[in-house]
Amino acid sequence: MKLDLGLGRDYTFTFLVANVPVAILGADFLRQHGLVPDLQAGCLRDECTAQCIPACGPNRPGRRAIVQVTLEHNVPAPPRDGVNFRHFRRSSLFRSLLDPPGEFPAVTTPGVEHTIETRGRPVYARARRLMPDKLAAAKKELQELLKRGILVPSHSSWSSPIHLVPKDNGRCYRMVGCYERLNAITVPDRYPIPDIQSFSDQLDRSTVFSKIDLARAYAQVKMNKAD
Repeated sequence: MKLDLGLGRDYTFTFLVANVPVAILGADFLRQHGLVPDLQAGCLRDECTAQCIPACGPNRPGRRAIVQVTLEHNVPAPPRDGVNFRHFRRSSLFRSLLDPPGEFPAVTTPGVEHTIETRGRPVYARARRLMPDKLAAAKKELQELLKRGILVPSHSSWSSPIHLVPKDNGRCYRMVGCYERLNAITVPDRYPIPDIQSFSDQLDRSTVFSKIDLARAYAQVKMNKAD
């Protein structure tokens, strides 16, 4: 496909047509044709012709020109046979692990239990007062944890207060326990931690990165009944 962006020459490139309202010219296209975004001048500059067009934005002619080029050329999408769907098949094999947060089943970690080794007598702390909105959020979260089997009712000599902090989205709270007194009498676990630099070296020459985030990951490990 050939594009005329008004920079004094045509640009030939193989594009992937996506069902999106605004077309995107990727870094591979810019690199191949020597196009440089000039952020200070607010334009796209051609290093070969020394011409430039204004950056995309409201009421700017450059935006209209690029959109018209996209609409006037009908480029067929690549065949499905040429697309690697291996990661989709892999997702279907582990669909239970990819359920949206809040839909995971009750805690099931057969053969693995979390224990806490402490010294001395049980510690106790008074409950902290919460603002009405935080109190409502805490009750809702506790009911959900009870429903999922993550929490169970208990009559224990141990007690730690809870605290609610705003999440990054600013729309809800994260409930955390204040375990200062418990930590003071807990025997710390000692185990080697992988070196971050050694881990980063393993990513050398990699171009595709992914991660998996477990919903309430720490709460998915069963507690020992004695604790």
